[in-house]
Amino acid sequence: MTAPPPNEHLLSIRRDSDCIGDRRGFVCLDRNERPSPWPDDVFRQMLAKLDPWDLTHYPDLGPLYQRLVRATGLPQERLCVGAGSDSLIRRMFQAYLRPGDTVVTPDPTYGMYAVWSRLCQARHVAVPYGADLRLPIDKFMQAIADAKPRIVAIANPDQPTGSLLSRAEILLILEACERVGAICIVDEAYFPFSPSSMMADVPDHASLVVMRSFSKSAGIAGLRVGFAAGDESIIRALHALRSPGEVSSVSAIVATFLLERPDLTDVYVQDVEEGRSLLIDAWESLGYSAPRHHGNFQLLGLPPGMESGDLVKSLENNGFLIKGGFTFPPLRDFVRVTLDGRAVIQPFVKCLREVCAETRPAV
Repeated sequence: MTAPPPNEHLLSIRRDSDCIGDRRGFVCLDRNERPSPWPDDVFRQMLAKLDPWDLTHYPDLGPLYQRLVRATGLPQERLCVGAGSDSLIRRMFQAYLRPGDTVVTPDPTYGMYAVWSRLCQARHVAVPYGADLRLPIDKFMQAIADAKPRIVAIANPDQPTGSLLSRAEILLILEACERVGAICIVDEAYFPFSPSSMMADVPDHASLVVMRSFSKSAGIAGLRVGFAAGDESIIRALHALRSPGEVSSVSAIVATFLLERPDLTDVYVQDVEEGRSLLIDAWESLGYSAPRHHGNFQLLGLPPGMESGDLVKSLENNGFLIKGGFTFPPLRDFVRVTLDGRAVIQPFVKCLREVCAETRPAV
């Protein structure tokens, strides 16, 4: 006797396993996490915030919400915490998408937008970035007008392109969403590596939802914390889909600690920008291109004849993991490197020079 099949629309969806293997022996510059561990003194301060009660009782998110109110200037009724911004995006899609509805996003972008669309049996319309890795705003707005989507989702800055839309451009997109009755999600997972934000515009636009994550600049990807800001009616819908205790006590306490210590995030953001400059200078000194953009990562353009897979493998053999193998045509000749401060990027640059000397294509 076999188990009953799941809903038919799920049969074609395949997801990567959560078992990603032991990466501790590598310098992990491939997944846009914080590569370096928190300093020992900071880690001890985080642990000092915990006591046995926090492990044996269900979490209280009150202190985290209080800190978010201070940080955003928004009332608690406009905020919703989740297990990473991923869980909040999923809740948004579940709350507002019906079978046959449409979602519009750039392409390429955060891959889960397409997955959640399929899980909700919605149609996904993807508007490609240009060869210059800029989003064609006119085409994007036209797609909104034509498709009349229920949701428009924009990661700003986006990845893997590193593209950043200005506030004026997002306001144009938001106006297009309002004309067709769509919700506009602005996913600011990489804030404040770029200072551009729509958070201050939330009170003025009922269809705007801003997402933030503690995985990138806050450096706690393993604890899964994020939050959404939006109209009270949208936030109520997100709470309706909340799983009990979705954000653990440990996650909430560490996130609250980091909100109380914005200096820690500020230092890390400065370190990343120093690492970006080091990496770009080194790459350009080899005669290669590195378009300066936004996020905690950097794209490196490969010279003709150099395969991204060869470079990725050579660096892995030397203890460094980076991301390559992009299928989007303008990105096929790029690799992506997660950034950190000088202590991480300088040894990486040294290895990169050595590997490139070995794999440089013949001229």
